[in-house]
Amino acid sequence: MHTAIDAGIMRAVVDETTRRVKSDDRLVYFQSGELVQQAWVAEAALAQAARGVDGVVAGEVDAQAAALGVAAARSWIAKAAVEVASGRYELLGASQATQDSGMDIFWRDLRTHTLHDKRREKLEILGKTAISGELSQLGTKM
Repeated sequence: MHTAIDAGIMRAVVDETTRRVKSDDRLVYFQSGELVQQAWVAEAALAQAARGVDGVVAGEVDAQAAALGVAAARSWIAKAAVEVASGRYELLGASQATQDSGMDIFWRDLRTHTLHDKRREKLEILGKTAISGELSQLGTKM
């Protein structure tokens, strides 16, 4: 659920930013492309994690394996979403950080939401699983 919220806010940031950009500069195209790319990858990671959860419900996928997939998607999306929300200031300028622009809420919501995420713990468990080859147990709040 949290991962979908972060991915959705990230997509809104990208859509609103690219709508507001007025430039024919190649660097602006490049920077916009980076934001779009991160949103697409976030959506793909979210879809992959959701397939794992669906597989658990159908009895086709081990719950711990699916949980690791969700942890991987959630930790990456949390980081990428804040980067995208911050990156839009490079394209639109600092004036977009004001409440008058309406764009400030994206960064504030993402940052507040992702601060509650145990990203480091998720990455530690993912790394331990990759190195040991054994599925590590995820806590109930991961």
